Amino acid sequence: MTLVASGVSNDMTRAVIHNKSLDKTLKSLAMHRNILAFILQQTVREFALCSIDEILASLSAEDARYVPSDISPEISARDADSTLKGIDTADKVPGLRDNYYDLCYDLKVPGTERKVMVNLEIQAITSLKYSLAMRAGYYASRLVAFQGDGRVLVDSEFDNIKKVYDIWICPRPPEKHANLFFAYSLAYSNQALNKYTNLRVPEYVRTIQRVKDEAQAKGLSGRYDIMEVDFISLSKTDLNSEVPIVRFLSNLFSSDASTLEERKRVLEEEFNISMTLEICKEMDIVCTLTEAVLQEGIEIGREIGTVTTLANNVISLMRNFGYDADTAMDILDVEGHIREVVAEKVMSALDAY
Repeated sequence: MTLVASGVSNDMTRAVIHNKSLDKTLKSLAMHRNILAFILQQTVREFALCSIDEILASLSAEDARYVPSDISPEISARDADSTLKGIDTADKVPGLRDNYYDLCYDLKVPGTERKVMVNLEIQAITSLKYSLAMRAGYYASRLVAFQGDGRVLVDSEFDNIKKVYDIWICPRPPEKHANLFFAYSLAYSNQALNKYTNLRVPEYVRTIQRVKDEAQAKGLSGRYDIMEVDFISLSKTDLNSEVPIVRFLSNLFSSDASTLEERKRVLEEEFNISMTLEICKEMDIVCTLTEAVLQEGIEIGREIGTVTTLANNVISLMRNFGYDADTAMDILDVEGHIREVVAEKVMSALDAY
């Protein structure tokens, strides 16, 4: 994007800084132990039948590396202000591109000695020139391969590979993709499984286990489910999804300041999340930073009047905030006499990708 005014350049710089701060705050929210415990219960099949307290006890184990925040140094069994650091998020392999994960954990399944690897990615931008599902599959594959450097695989003991859960949370998707929770995985192909995939997680886990037990009795079993990619696509406007994890995260990550107090009530009363000072502060920051980014985008659009730059700003709003072209042009106050020309420029640019 070519900037033709220094004021706009400053607005763009501030927008980039605020976007990075917003990303950091969303990650910080996901690190709180109570919040992470609920995410794990709803997404990781090995945790689906565990209570939140059982998961929290597992997260309190020494290898979970949790630390209390400065605001809440006292750690209790259900203290939401103690956050889980996780393992090193840098994955550097000679000959391959460096990979950096948002929040990566090596967790013990409650009541067992088995471990799983969980990677949480907070993906604000979903309109990309590549398939986000392919990127997620690559991340999951890298995390499986990551275990082959002596951490897990010794003398070809492939049965020791830990299952990888690669969980992508999309806070601001296009509205047509909102309120969705779906997964990609290596699945046993017995058709008996297919009719159970729409069950709630606990029932699904029980049913899958029964079918696997039957397969094992027939000598058909073996560990193959080494990775799963989950997408949790939230909504900016509908906070009442029937899917618990979507409803939970939509209320947590929403940037709508007008619903902030009601969202706090939902999280506390329906999901038993203590609205601690730290969590409340971070939810406030999400609202403030999102509004700042939007206002800076509006100023950029108003100050630069060329069709090309307006089209670039429309595309930026579409990619960063999930708006359609008409809504983005409304935000930027694109005048009627050039609106059609800008729309054509936007469609042409998007088609080029």
